[in-house]
Parts: sequence; structure tokens; C-alpha cells
Amino acid sequence: MPDRIITNTIPTQLTVVHAYGASLGVGVTITTAGARIANRLTSQLARMLGAASEVNRSVSGSCLCMDNDTTLHDAKPWATTGGWVTICQNDGPGERAEQPLASKRQLAILTPTSDLPAMGPARFESLFPVVLRAVLRRLRAGAVYGHGHSSMSYTGTWTTQTATNKNSGSGYRYTSAEGATSRITVPAHVRPGSKLHAQWIFTHDHRPTLTFTKNGSAAGSIDLETVLAFNTTAGKQRWSPYSHEFTVNPGDVIVTTVSETNLGAARAHFDSYSIEAETPPLVLIFKVARFQNYDLFSTPGAGWTYEISDDDADLAESVINDTVAEFSDVITIDSDPILWDGDTPNTHLYDDPYHPNAWGASLLAAEGYREVANKLSPQRVALTGTT
Repeated sequence: MPDRIITNTIPTQLTVVHAYGASLGVGVTITTAGARIANRLTSQLARMLGAASEVNRSVSGSCLCMDNDTTLHDAKPWATTGGWVTICQNDGPGERAEQPLASKRQLAILTPTSDLPAMGPARFESLFPVVLRAVLRRLRAGAVYGHGHSSMSYTGTWTTQTATNKNSGSGYRYTSAEGATSRITVPAHVRPGSKLHAQWIFTHDHRPTLTFTKNGSAAGSIDLETVLAFNTTAGKQRWSPYSHEFTVNPGDVIVTTVSETNLGAARAHFDSYSIEAETPPLVLIFKVARFQNYDLFSTPGAGWTYEISDDDADLAESVINDTVAEFSDVITIDSDPILWDGDTPNTHLYDDPYHPNAWGASLLAAEGYREVANKLSPQRVALTGTT
């Protein structure tokens, strides 16, 4: 194996290292190996990068694209009960309204590895980019405003629903009224030119068309019927987030009009909106394109209903790469060259066929350090040994 000796030569710029998502491999139960991997990555990266602390909010077997229902390993990071908070100025969970949007630089580790076997390749290719984009925007937020914030108003009939497993705060607001609108008036303290992200949630049966305007001018639309939302074989609905981006100034007015609600059967669900931080956290995504075997993923009753191959995993990697390319401060790590030797897995780097052991995690963390350090201080990275 190559020697990777890492010297911490960058200034202490990171305050907290966070972890979200699943274990680095995909397991159908919360295995010891799965539970350990995020702890290993956060603790080692925090030490290497000189961060003050680390926080692990990963849940083994969880999926980004689903709501928090433990019957299908769905404790994903974007709902309140999944640990989704605004990590800039992370004094605690909750809205960041009326607070400064700048913060010291933080790092979020994201391990989105369970969605492919849970949904199958076709649905993954359609749904996952929508969800990953929403998750990355939220992780980079500096302020979040819930559906009931004073900057929000509505026309038509809307109902407030209290919940924590489908949304990012204490609840959401929904409507089945054709032509109903939601209205955001950008607060005065928002920095001119900021990115605003309006977040909606949807399911297979609740996929209306949303049409957006800014200050009366067209600002895009989305027909959620074009997104293959997740639905179990038993017909149980799974919730996913959709985020729409605007560049805004104080006082701008964002209006969303709801249509095509299927004669009142479907609903539009508004969750929140966020403002991107002036200094967004870096996001580090560890990609696992291949596994030693895929046997567990078609186990009846385990929640994984699709047989997955290496070709499907390659497709998943391509989907992640294409989505990440939209962001300037998101880094991806390809785990295969680290954990595999060509087409052969280095089994001594694994606790089981899916989860790297302590040695494997150390090699991944070292590669993560190199990429993060290079992003923060390109001229100050020390990497010695052969690769």
C-alpha cells in the first residue's frame, strides 16, 4: 500500500467538522461497522485540519431522498428529526432570521450512498440530483426562514401542518387550491446579490407544477410530475425536497403559483427558504462507486428492492459529479482508487463488504485532508510519500 503522510500546515480555519448522510457503505441494518465510519472520518479530519470539534449526524442505512421513517432506513439529513440544522453559526437548531450571515469556515462531510439500492437506477437518475441539490444548498445556508416567518404571505387556501419528519422546521404549509400563491419578501438585512433558495417538499402523489416570479418577472418553473418520486411497493409515500434558486436584493418579492394539482387530489407543500452564507461551509462528499457484493440490496423485506450492478454504481457516480459541478465549494472524493486495486477490493481495508475499517477510513481521511487543505490554502499543503 502507498504511504500517505499528512502534515497539518494550513492555518486553523475550520471550527467544526460535521457529518451527514449514511454510513460510508450501504447496510440493511445499523451495523457496528456502519456506525463507526462517520465517527472515524469526522474525528480524523477534525484532528488533521485543526478544527475545534466534530459533530456526527450520520445514520447508517439512511437515504437523502426519503422522509424520516425508520421502517425503510430513511433518517436522512434534511428533516428536523434527521438533524438538519443551519450549520453556519451552529449555536443550536432553529431559524437564523435577523442574524449575520457570515461565519468562520466549517466543513460538512456528506456520504450519500444508500439511495441507489433503495430506489433503483431509473428513479435515482431522476430524483437524486433534485434532492442532492437541495441538501447542498441547505448545508451552505447562513439563514433559514420557516413557512410562518413574517416575510411570508399566501393567497388561496393553505393549511399548516405540524411535523418534523418531512420538513426542516416545526412544520410546513400545504394547498390543493389551483392558482394559490406563496410570497416571500426578502428581508432588509439580506446582503444584496445573495442566493435565496425556496424549498418545497413532494411525494409521488403530490407533484404539482410550481411557477416562479421575481418582482413580477418570470423566474422559472418546475413540473414535479417529471421527477420520479419514490414510492414503495406497498404504496407508502416517501417525501423529498425541491429547492429553487434566486439571486435577490433586500425588498425583492418572490411569488410561487401552484397549478396542476390534479383536481384537488395533489398538494403543494412549502417548507422554508434560506439565504446562502457569505462564507459557506465546505462540503466534502465521499463517493463509493463499487461494493464487494450487492447481495443485501435485494433482500426481501429489508427495504432494498432493486438489484444493483457496477454499471449502475458508475451511473450514480456520474449523477453526483454532474450535480456537484454546480457548486464552487463542494469537493468529491472517489473512494475506489483508495480502497480497490484495479478491479480487486483491498479486503484488508474493510470491516465488511461495504464499510471501510479503521485503516481504510484513515486513507480516506488523508485524501479528504489533501483536497480540503488544497481548497483552503493551495500553497500550504504538505503531502509526502508515493501515491
